[in-house]
Amino acid sequence: MHTLPKNIMALASLAVCAACSPAPEATEKTASEAAPAIASADEKPGAQITGTVTYRERMALGPTAQLNIQLQDVSLADVAATIIAEKTISDFGQVPIRFELEYDPTKIEQRNTYVLRAVIRDNGKMLFTTDTAYPVITRDNINSAEIMLIRVNTEESPTSAQLTDTYWQLSAINGTAVVTPEERRSPYLQFISDNNVTQGFSGCNQFSGKWTLTNGRIELGPMAMTMMACADSMETETAFMQALDAMDKHEIQIDELRMFQGDTEVLLFKAVPQP
Repeated sequence: MHTLPKNIMALASLAVCAACSPAPEATEKTASEAAPAIASADEKPGAQITGTVTYRERMALGPTAQLNIQLQDVSLADVAATIIAEKTISDFGQVPIRFELEYDPTKIEQRNTYVLRAVIRDNGKMLFTTDTAYPVITRDNINSAEIMLIRVNTEESPTSAQLTDTYWQLSAINGTAVVTPEERRSPYLQFISDNNVTQGFSGCNQFSGKWTLTNGRIELGPMAMTMMACADSMETETAFMQALDAMDKHEIQIDELRMFQGDTEVLLFKAVPQP
């Protein structure tokens, strides 16, 4: 009987032990490959708001109707709302219209107030709009809303006020009602047809200037203004004049004049008899 040399037997033993023991590096690599990828804090996906938009009227929308929905920051009462996100939806059929509005969460401040506003237009004509704000995201509000629109009166009426030679009393600035004490004069605006003069009262000072109507858009020239100081109405005056300067389109709905900056209503006037 022949016996193997001792050195060959030692090598064989080592080979058997190596085959029986797991390779640490290979085990670690396999575990690493199997682990799911974790996104870093800088790779956060965009957030979204979901919900539906509808109205009460039994009215079918045409195939060219479009829904525009905006997420607005309305934290500052004296300035126009800031649009955080916006989406226009077409080919949605009929109401209720489901929507998903994505926004950048890095633009959200927890101490601020955010609302949704929506408008349905057909060939540029406003058919339905929100008459109230729908708060979302912050201040214990959720990322969902059921939005109810109201119908805009688009039919011409012989009783509708005209832009010119009407005494337009200011009712709201950036969605906030303007309240004037009974003994004080309310802010107002007039567009005089003779010589295209515009004039008004800001709550403290009188102002006047020139105006033109170009392709349905009001364009205001430089304004002359008195220089009185009124401690209790300067805030209203500043907001009024800033919104008037920012205005780029308008609508008249029977006895109301609405002025907009983009799609955001910044001024609301009511036609009243001149004092």
